[in-house]
Amino acid sequence: MFRKNASCSSICRPALLFFLALGQTSFAQCTFSAHGSGKLVNYSFEPILADGKTTMRITLEFQGGHNGKAELELPSSYAGQTDLGKAFTDLKALSEQTTISDTASPSKKTVHFAPDTLVRISYILVKDWNGPLNSGTRFRPILERDYFQLLADTALVKPLFDRSAIVDAQFIWQNLPPGWSLATSFGTDNPCQQFHGMWYKVGTALFVGGDYRIYHSSVAGKPLNLAIRGKWSFTDDDWNSRVQEIIASERTFWRDNDFPYYLVTLAPFDTEGGGTGGSAYTDAFMMHLSRNASLSYGVLSVLAHETFHIWNPYKMGGGRGEALYWFQEGFTNYYTDRMLFRAGLISFPEYVQRTNEKLREYELSPARNVSNKELTGRYEKDRSLSHVPYEHGMVVAQWLDWRIRDRSGNQVSLDTMMFKLVEDGKNDKFQLTTHGLLGTAGKYLSRGDRRLLRQYVEDGATIPVPESALGPCVRLQTDAIPEFELGMDAEALREKHVVANVKPDSEAFKAGLRDGQRITRTSVTWNDTSKLVKLTARTSDGDHAFEYYPRGPSRDIPQYHLDPSYSADTPGCTATLQPAEWKTVR
Repeated sequence: MFRKNASCSSICRPALLFFLALGQTSFAQCTFSAHGSGKLVNYSFEPILADGKTTMRITLEFQGGHNGKAELELPSSYAGQTDLGKAFTDLKALSEQTTISDTASPSKKTVHFAPDTLVRISYILVKDWNGPLNSGTRFRPILERDYFQLLADTALVKPLFDRSAIVDAQFIWQNLPPGWSLATSFGTDNPCQQFHGMWYKVGTALFVGGDYRIYHSSVAGKPLNLAIRGKWSFTDDDWNSRVQEIIASERTFWRDNDFPYYLVTLAPFDTEGGGTGGSAYTDAFMMHLSRNASLSYGVLSVLAHETFHIWNPYKMGGGRGEALYWFQEGFTNYYTDRMLFRAGLISFPEYVQRTNEKLREYELSPARNVSNKELTGRYEKDRSLSHVPYEHGMVVAQWLDWRIRDRSGNQVSLDTMMFKLVEDGKNDKFQLTTHGLLGTAGKYLSRGDRRLLRQYVEDGATIPVPESALGPCVRLQTDAIPEFELGMDAEALREKHVVANVKPDSEAFKAGLRDGQRITRTSVTWNDTSKLVKLTARTSDGDHAFEYYPRGPSRDIPQYHLDPSYSADTPGCTATLQPAEWKTVR
């Protein structure tokens, strides 16, 4: 099923040489056909191994305009990481009559050059961080002796183009160490890579190389390449099979196999308990797992969730900002388990169980009734709110799916609306907005339902849990569920790493935590009472570990229960989980 590279030593090592000729652009051993309709942008990459460290020399070339002036963007912050500019050293101009000057912003530079000439600059990218590779540092430039991982968002100096501008981009990898593999958003193994399309896709690219094991597969005849490094409790074939099943299921759901190329990378965190991290990029998906990870539901759900983002929001016209997270993340959260169920990776009883978990998170969230506007304003300052749009949007999606099905007699569903948004997204001028999404959903609803939907989305009104949303073999009832109770000042723990205001009757107090203790390690799954809080406090006689379940008083929470007579062979039990037909509203 999967074909691994027999050898990586056959990769050519082109010396860098830029020149233009009519009909084609050539870089020594790299020859590219010219599309001719886009802005010219070229990048070359050369790893430099010296004194036990790896750096990357990157050369940027682009076609200068008539006015002899252009702006450059340097990464400054991304995915919670700041001070990214420290990784960029020795920035200099290579082309004649070219100068680079500072601006008021450290992340912006001005380039002056002779009009209508090729502008060429170079810089040395370095690893600017210490400590373990974890859920935060995985987004920074990674340059090690055995491998590298670069994101265009954090590793490339870019000309300031409109994000929808059409570009002709070339990527050249030279002098890779013997035996190193190469896999990027624009090709695998080949050091001469080319892209024609929108500029933002260059800006969201992924590049890896080194001791990755490369496998070649396909989905419905379209290339699917996998790059894996590290040792795992599962085999490479097991991982590759799960990835292929999830991607095939989602492409089948969307009736979309227009993927001439796709890459999935897998690498380990530096610690045993590093968690799970998955992110989607241009024609690529990047996954990091703790070294002792298994192919659990948590891992597969991240893969299904992030892969679904190819369509929501990117093939729906994009859309930016936390104000849309209720749809982009919440609706994707709703569909994650559906994709796993349709791929045969979870059973119907497990689907019900996972739905109940998400309902508990929503019902017990202290921010359940916060308006979308307020939530957006507080989002960056209060990271404990990061999962609220996932919880809120998931319950909105479930309610909306139920209302559309109920009103249409199961002729259409939320699937139908999602398909329509993808169709709308084929128009370059279409952009996702909350107003537009409510308008699209409203075409499937009554006037009263449209009013309720707006209250749920914008005002944070409590969303009722539909009794029949999971079909005829499931019943809704209320269960006594404990509330999330950290038992201490959450802000003091997050911001100051100190224990403060411990409640005397809390589980934290019972575990031995006391005011004034300084915390050196923290593991908290916010608003989840089923996960242990794990804290390490430093005292005069050494480090002490504390664990407890963050549970407070119980509340009555709606939960779904399978009928006692349920059987996997019972007809019609899973009808609501099956995809709708491709129907649109005129």
